[in-house]
Amino acid sequence: MLSSNKLLLLLLLCVLLGDFNLPKLFKLGEVLDPLTQNFENCFSDLGLLNMNILPTRGDNCIDLILSTSPQLVFNVKTFDPFCDTDHNSIVFKVYVLINLIIRIFLSGTFEKADYEFH
Repeated sequence: MLSSNKLLLLLLLCVLLGDFNLPKLFKLGEVLDPLTQNFENCFSDLGLLNMNILPTRGDNCIDLILSTSPQLVFNVKTFDPFCDTDHNSIVFKVYVLINLIIRIFLSGTFEKADYEFH
């Protein structure tokens, strides 16, 4: 079983991305509708920060890159849409600590784990 410190470290290294279709979310001075406000509260409570402020559909930033650690995501850029989509493409880099992640998982004693579903 992973220790609480190791689990916390993995949670700190989270990147979540997608088309969230919340055009008012990052526009200054906009009054947020209840759904958008709930979403903002949720990802804020989870410690997630949006790493993309560039517009991805018209002048709206609806494709988000959320991360618990701003140092993980960098060089965010948008380009023309790919194929037939109406959204700009987003290209970015993610700093991956692969050696750290491997050490976290391999340091456990998995032969003692209880794999039964309860």
